[in-house]
Amino acid sequence: MAIVVSLGRQPATVPDVTGMSVDNATTTLEAAGLTLGTQSEAYSDDVASGIIISSTPASGAEGYYHGDAVDVVVSKGPEMVSVPDVVGMSENEAVTALEDAGLDPHVSRLMGGLFDTVRSTDPPAGQSVEKGSQVTVNVV
Repeated sequence: MAIVVSLGRQPATVPDVTGMSVDNATTTLEAAGLTLGTQSEAYSDDVASGIIISSTPASGAEGYYHGDAVDVVVSKGPEMVSVPDVVGMSENEAVTALEDAGLDPHVSRLMGGLFDTVRSTDPPAGQSVEKGSQVTVNVV
């Protein structure tokens, strides 16, 4: 009669899936005996949309076994905002509105800004830009 003793669950090494697409990460994880777990999304100015920013557990983590799941955070790309319409506002109102929208206003006073009225913006109102982008406010 033969006795077989279990060695326990088979350990797995968590591979580095950052910088990969979800499809490539799934293939890489499966090859390591792991599965793709929860996918959450986050904005990133540095990582292109659809690419993995981070994983939990991180690569090289110990104490994980075949069949365990690895959760990933997938980039949504940079956060985009729409330039608000500030034409006709005073300089201070326009600067506040642009800052509230997450933009970086820079004022250009035409004719010294004598009338304290926004004439236009660059980029124009309604255009979608990355959050934190510079918007020039032309004040007459």
